[in-house]
Amino acid sequence: MLKLLTKLWRWLKSWFVRPSPPKPATPPPELSDLEWENILGKLLEEVVQGKSWGQLQGFLVGKKVDKERLASWLQRFGERWLDQPELHQELAQRLVRLGAVATGELGVVARRLGGDLLVSLQLESSVTAGSSNGEQESEPVVSSASGGLESSGVQALIDQYIQQYQAGDYQGAWDAINRATQMYPNEPIGWQARGELMKIFQQYGEALASFDQVIKLQPDFYPAWINRGYVLRKLGQLQEALASYDQVIKLQPDFHLAWINRGNVLRKLGQLQEALASFDQAIKLQPDFHLAWINRGNVLSDLEQLQEALASYDQAIKLQPDDHDAWINRGIVLSNLGKYQRALTSYDQAIKLQPDDHDAWVNRGIVLSNLGKYQRALTSYDQAIKLQPDDHDAWVNRGIVLRDLGKYQEALASFDQALKLQPDLFQAWINRGIVLGDLEQLQEALASFDQALKLQPDFYQAWANRGIMAGKMLNYSPFGQHLFVSQFRSEVSNTAQQLIPSPEATDWEQHLTQFQASLRTSTELLLNTFADCDAPELIAQIQQSSSAELSQLIRQPPPAKLIELIQQPLSETVIAKLQQDSLSHPPQFNPQLNQRGYEGRLASFQAELDKAIRRDTHPEGWGYLHYQIGIAHYLRGRKNVKASSFWRKAEASYKRALQTLKPPEFEELHLKVLQDLIRVLLDLYDIELDSRDIEEARELQSQGTDLLRKMLAAPQRTEYQKQKLALKSAVFDQWTVDLALQSGDILGALTLAEKGKNTCLRWLLGREGNEERDGCATGDLRQLDIVADSNTAAIYWHLSPSSLTTFVILPGAAVPIVVESQILPNQNEQRSPSLLQFLAWEKWLSNWNEQYQAYG
Repeated sequence: MLKLLTKLWRWLKSWFVRPSPPKPATPPPELSDLEWENILGKLLEEVVQGKSWGQLQGFLVGKKVDKERLASWLQRFGERWLDQPELHQELAQRLVRLGAVATGELGVVARRLGGDLLVSLQLESSVTAGSSNGEQESEPVVSSASGGLESSGVQALIDQYIQQYQAGDYQGAWDAINRATQMYPNEPIGWQARGELMKIFQQYGEALASFDQVIKLQPDFYPAWINRGYVLRKLGQLQEALASYDQVIKLQPDFHLAWINRGNVLRKLGQLQEALASFDQAIKLQPDFHLAWINRGNVLSDLEQLQEALASYDQAIKLQPDDHDAWINRGIVLSNLGKYQRALTSYDQAIKLQPDDHDAWVNRGIVLSNLGKYQRALTSYDQAIKLQPDDHDAWVNRGIVLRDLGKYQEALASFDQALKLQPDLFQAWINRGIVLGDLEQLQEALASFDQALKLQPDFYQAWANRGIMAGKMLNYSPFGQHLFVSQFRSEVSNTAQQLIPSPEATDWEQHLTQFQASLRTSTELLLNTFADCDAPELIAQIQQSSSAELSQLIRQPPPAKLIELIQQPLSETVIAKLQQDSLSHPPQFNPQLNQRGYEGRLASFQAELDKAIRRDTHPEGWGYLHYQIGIAHYLRGRKNVKASSFWRKAEASYKRALQTLKPPEFEELHLKVLQDLIRVLLDLYDIELDSRDIEEARELQSQGTDLLRKMLAAPQRTEYQKQKLALKSAVFDQWTVDLALQSGDILGALTLAEKGKNTCLRWLLGREGNEERDGCATGDLRQLDIVADSNTAAIYWHLSPSSLTTFVILPGAAVPIVVESQILPNQNEQRSPSLLQFLAWEKWLSNWNEQYQAYG
């Protein structure tokens, strides 16, 4: 920035003293624009050589050029240069120098045009395009200078200031500019230079005072108002900054960069519609200014007008194809629209323009993960970490994609690294817990979830995962930490009595033995207390043996002051601290949370329901935890001969979850709850034969199928997302088979099973086809192409979440046969034979998998 100081000082002095220039007439030039540009270029070469104004006028006379006509042409044609000031930096500096020596209209026009170009250059270089959630920042810079009409003293001091700053003598520059303002307090040029220097060193309060002094001396000097707005924004005084930009616009209403700065402040204030209006005005004044389009896209993204934001970024890229930030922001909005492949293209282009942009690599990894391309996502995160090793979010994302790849130990190492960089990152703690669960390190997983909850008590995913993990842990008997405070108080009291011998005691060796026994008891108690805590350093300290010096002291009668100290009651401050800690470590002090199995699941799911996680404030978390409660009840019923009561509880919990998990906001969760609600209704029908259950299941299956069709047709979903959704929701097709069997339509059930199978195959193969060609439209067995010949029967199995159905297709038969389950329930058994058969198959499959893994 300071390089401009030597170029601009004459312009600023001229600006301070110049009269308002008359608007020149613009007669049609006899010379072409190219010829005028050639003449101006040669004239500016003369200026660079240090020619006087008299010599320059002689040059124009020699070229038979009227200086007024040159000024008129420059006024008209020079506006074009403002469209792309970055291409005309040298021209701007030369125009300023021309304005410093020329008089009359040509001097005025040259000074103004050169100054505007330089201001635009500095503003444009600092109007940054951030992410759609980022904050733009514009740093206007108008450098300080002096001119021949000023006293030679202030000019000399400013020259000294410039030279010393460029030489790295900052103290000398500071002294010179301070002398300038002290010796010439009425010269705005000195105060402007002082404000610039203070801004460079981020002394914004001092900079503000300097720019205020410039404005006091020269109220219509708009560059001082611009700088004032900038430093006010840095100081967080946004309303005052807005007022400064409004003043710039009052003085220069067609200054498009002032409108952009105004829009940035309004965006920061949350006044998004007003910010959008400012950016629109900037574009109206300068339609080809690509940074205005980027800023417009950012605020439109804030307003969630994503298609309009995308159009703005596209326009910015059309105007400036190599703008890296425009490509980044375009990728973000495309990702938010679910157009991941196009977003990937944008990030690739941004990286091509700026390969060392860490954020571009992170965003690329996210979109590749959404596309299911986990190995390529991992490569992107690795590159991001290489560029910025301390980015904890990149380490978390890396861990997530490693888990998706089944690399659990590496994922754990990534989460640990993220926590090393930021220990209070609760997202890292919960992901760490999940991957520890994958590794069957259940107690460590539970500790990670507890740490996440300590940081974020209303984090419902942590409570849900904690409950699931507690449900997997059986035969667990933790120490009763809820009794810790009372036990601690009692132990301190008893220890004090043991430590003080009676006055008549003389056998100090025996006293030492008693003390050591007491110490061992205390050590064991502490070890039991903290056995389940992940605190190896604390355990090591507890296990340290006592020193020889302590034994020597015990052999001696205790001094009176020690006895007085020991006899002091336990500090209530200590007790209060222990009780406060219990709030930060709920599983150590809440006995319910120390339960495991079915009760442990419910304890975690219910711990913060209607407390930190309420229906009105956390609708997703409230609904999801009720959904998990329903699952816990259902699974308990599947393992219990008296299943009905548990399944009715599950039904009630699922229905409670649906009260908040409604489409379209929570459509995928809504679909999951519907699936499980249908399952429990079908199982209840098998037990109680209540027709209301089967009818409700039919209605819910119809609702779920309709919702699934709408979700699969949504244009914002990628093919990969549709494939995942369709495969996860294949259960709706499976329910149609079970419902058809319940109504006695065996052929219809088999036909639906075949259709469902083919649909899944199409999605697995990544293609959508016409169902008619799959031979399952009419329900004719011959279309199923299952029976090989007249001497062969076929067995066809259909698996749903609740039953395993065996169809036998005989040659020539019009309807297949369904083989009934051979498992006979005992006298008290409520579960249906089909469910018992299904559970037996699940057990067989689990055993087979274990044997296969052991064999491998």
